Amino acid sequence: KNFILQQKVDALAQENSLYELTNETKDLQNKYYASREYLELSAREHLNKANPGEKLLILPPTTATTPPEPDQAPNIKPIANRSNFDQWMYFLFGQKS
Repeated sequence: KNFILQQKVDALAQENSLYELTNETKDLQNKYYASREYLELSAREHLNKANPGEKLLILPPTTATTPPEPDQAPNIKPIANRSNFDQWMYFLFGQKS
């Protein structure tokens, strides 16, 4: 009976220490959210604010106008376009059928 009760005490002590760590983590998060660094980063990200003397640089989107050409020989089919049998043959024997 003492062994079972000791296991329960140990489990509750471990759970209590977990809650204490969670509380400490929340306290540290609250201190971070109240800091000037977080306020500055948040203002930059959400409100598009900047420090005096900084300039905003707007870049065009990075979309390709033409797809890149594949670096494959013209007579070899891509693996995705091969039949299941051809893919297995290529995998097992390296045959380019």
